[in-house]
Amino acid sequence: MALTRIKSRLILDGTLVAADVHADYKDGTAATPSLRTLGTGAAQACAGDDARLSDDRVASGLRTATTVVDISGATAPTAGQVLTAIDDESAAWADLPESLDPADVIVGEVPTGDIDGVNDDFTLANTPVAGTLQVYVEGVRMKLTDDYTVSGAVITFVSGAIPETGDNLLVDYRK
Repeated sequence: MALTRIKSRLILDGTLVAADVHADYKDGTAATPSLRTLGTGAAQACAGDDARLSDDRVASGLRTATTVVDISGATAPTAGQVLTAIDDESAAWADLPESLDPADVIVGEVPTGDIDGVNDDFTLANTPVAGTLQVYVEGVRMKLTDDYTVSGAVITFVSGAIPETGDNLLVDYRK
C-alpha cells in the first residue's frame, strides 16, 4: 500500500466538518464507499434514532461478551464484588469469599518426601481445600484416585504412579 502524504493542513484543530470531505465521499448510496452520516434519509448509514445506537437496551440473558446487562441502582455492585453467573441467562453481584486471598493460592510447591520410586507418601506444607489439589509429575497432571489419594496434607500415590528417582513433583492448591 502506498503512503499518501497530506500536503494541506486545513483541519488544524482536529475537527472534521462536512466542508472538509469531498462530495464523492459523503452521503453516498449503500453500494458506494463513503463517510456516510447518521440521519433519516435513504442515503444514511442508519437513522439517528436507530435502537442499535442506544445503550438503553435490556439484555435478554448473558450469552455473549457483547450482551448489555441492565443493572439498576438497587442491584448495583459495591466495592470488591464480582458478577457471578447463576445460570446461562442470569447473573448476580456477589462478594468474593475471603478464602480467595492470593496468599491462600499455592502454586508450584514441592511436597516433602523422598522421590525414589519406592516412597508413596508426600506431605504438603498446608492442608488443601477439598477439590483444589492438582498434582504434577514431570509436568503431567495426575488424576485423583487413579494416580493418588489425599488425606489432610498427605498425598499417597497408588502403585504404578509413584514418582521415580529424578522426577519433578509439583502441586498447586488453595489452602
